[in-house]
Amino acid sequence: MNILQNIWPQWHIIEEIGSGSYGKVYKIEREDIGGKYQAALKMISIPQDQSEINEILAEGMDASSTTGYFRSMVEEIVKEFAVMEELKGHTNIVGYEDHAVVQHEDGIGWDILIRMELLTPLSSHMRFNSMEEKDVIKLGMDMCTALQLCEKSNIIHRDIKAENIFVSKFGDYKLGDFGIARTAEKTMSAMSKKGTYTYMAPEVYRGDSYDSSVDIYSLGIVMYRLMNDNRAPFLPVYPNPITFHDKEASIQKRMSGEQMPKPAHGSEGIKAIILKACAFDTHERYHSAAEMLEDLKKLEKGEYREIPQPPVENISKPAEVQPEAKSVVIQPEAKPVFEEPEERTMSAFDSNPFFETKQEPTPEKETVQAAADISESKEEQPEAYLSDFEEEKTVSGFADIPEDKVEEQNSSNSGIIVICVIVLLLVILMGAASGSMYYY
Repeated sequence: MNILQNIWPQWHIIEEIGSGSYGKVYKIEREDIGGKYQAALKMISIPQDQSEINEILAEGMDASSTTGYFRSMVEEIVKEFAVMEELKGHTNIVGYEDHAVVQHEDGIGWDILIRMELLTPLSSHMRFNSMEEKDVIKLGMDMCTALQLCEKSNIIHRDIKAENIFVSKFGDYKLGDFGIARTAEKTMSAMSKKGTYTYMAPEVYRGDSYDSSVDIYSLGIVMYRLMNDNRAPFLPVYPNPITFHDKEASIQKRMSGEQMPKPAHGSEGIKAIILKACAFDTHERYHSAAEMLEDLKKLEKGEYREIPQPPVENISKPAEVQPEAKSVVIQPEAKPVFEEPEERTMSAFDSNPFFETKQEPTPEKETVQAAADISESKEEQPEAYLSDFEEEKTVSGFADIPEDKVEEQNSSNSGIIVICVIVLLLVILMGAASGSMYYY
């Protein structure tokens, strides 16, 4: 490639090892007295093709304004090189070596060349290596270590995804692409956010203010997929097919805060860590990479014992059953039995001044007392409950009056009834006699 030879003549391309909306990645090599050295070359063209220029021109901009538009995009990307230079040399950060920006001679646009250490993309690594739980824990720890460095430098990556995680020949996981591809994608007329949406935190999706916890969320989604047959939350269970609508629905559920299901595989410990990292509410999420790293270290050593709480619907079921269990003792369905009857046998004498008895409780107090006595009787002797109740009912609520008093009251009442009957008969006879006299 002529542009590479013009910038770094000692390097030449071996093969293409990746591509995307941002451009292409090549494996490059140079030979020296000490041997052969290899590196990765990322090439980004802004704009991607003539159609993007035509679209800007169609909006009423002239050639000078169009050039300025794309130049601002290039400047944004160049700013990211300062970030890569600051983080260079860390074990878990992709090594940055050099870069070059070349303006097109025959039109509007620029080529950006970035030379960095040669690594294997995580997606390629997974094709030939199975990712077990211990590997996912290792990946999580390495990424948390990288994010700790970012936090110290006040850097938010904002684009953590599987495509930006790489594996070294020593088995270390490294974080790369600090916003370069993300910024480049803004220049595409048909840009796609699907890849970004898959790992994006809800607050970023809504356009709210956010902090470094969005990177923790995205890392959680990466780990979720690794423990879930490489499928994002809410997608059909493997090996069921996935449709375009399934992906759209899964993103909407996640962005709306629907409770995320556990990954299909792994221990309860790693599932708990992943779900905490992916918490919809930022207050329930890990607040720092160091906090998440600490839990991952405990899990690696077998010391992590956190058990996720059961879903809310499972917690509420016992509460629904409990009132029914209490009602068996209270017997609300038997409550009408203790109410005052409409006609009582001795109701005619309740207000009679000649009927002198011991001061008794009011009917309401009697009802409560009778209910309490019967409830206790039922608990102690359930089989005798009905017969005891019938005996108490015959004295019309006066269950507390002694037997001798009841007999005395009954004989007194009988005498009064006889007198009343005699008086009534005399009145009738006198009426009949007076009627006869009037007739004659």
